[in-house]
Amino acid sequence: MKTLLVVLLGFAGFVANAQSTNAVSRGAERTLQAQKSASDRAIAQLFQERKPNEAMVGKRLVSGIAVQAAKTRNPLQLINPFAPARYGSGTDNLALNPINGRPEGLKVVGIQF
Repeated sequence: MKTLLVVLLGFAGFVANAQSTNAVSRGAERTLQAQKSASDRAIAQLFQERKPNEAMVGKRLVSGIAVQAAKTRNPLQLINPFAPARYGSGTDNLALNPINGRPEGLKVVGIQF
């Protein structure tokens, strides 16, 4: 019985220490964007790998849950918490409050001009 308790506590500690590998920290992203010039941004956009929830339509970047569901072969993996990393992070489709950074909703379709 004690062995089972120790194993369960060890597993709980392991799960609590899990970290997302898909998300980019906001501070690092802002710093990198501030350092790039306009021409560097244009070149970077040509060679930038798109997230699973992003697609280019003409000159517009479209993102959101609907885009990600249309691009994937198995849309049910989008709600699977144990899905592989190629399906992206769940935080990619959150609408964040610009003041405090807390999630306020889900982004079904977003268009960047």
